[in-house]
Amino acid sequence: MIQPKRQVGSSAFVKITPESLDFGSQSVGTATQPKTATLANTGTSTLTLTDIVTSGIDFSQTNDCGQNLAPGATCTIQVTFKPAVTGQRMATLQILDSDPASPQSMVLTGTGQ
Repeated sequence: MIQPKRQVGSSAFVKITPESLDFGSQSVGTATQPKTATLANTGTSTLTLTDIVTSGIDFSQTNDCGQNLAPGATCTIQVTFKPAVTGQRMATLQILDSDPASPQSMVLTGTGQ
């Protein structure tokens, strides 16, 4: 298992699993069932979450993360794919937080048909 790089002066670390979400093919204009990503604070201090956002127009998210994530705690992010046009679609889910390595990103892919 690859460990995150330790930054001097910080003990908050973020792990997102899985590393990416692939939604496969979906009819244009219709949404998939949500897929779940887990955000974990693997450090020893509380993580302050600033924002969780998706890029582009084809993916959206909801989450139960709140503003702070205690050491050892996890929260879930539900991502939905609703393609606006046909073809391969790609975006990122970004987590902006107090970890020195912020923002963390996850690749989102799907195909509009």
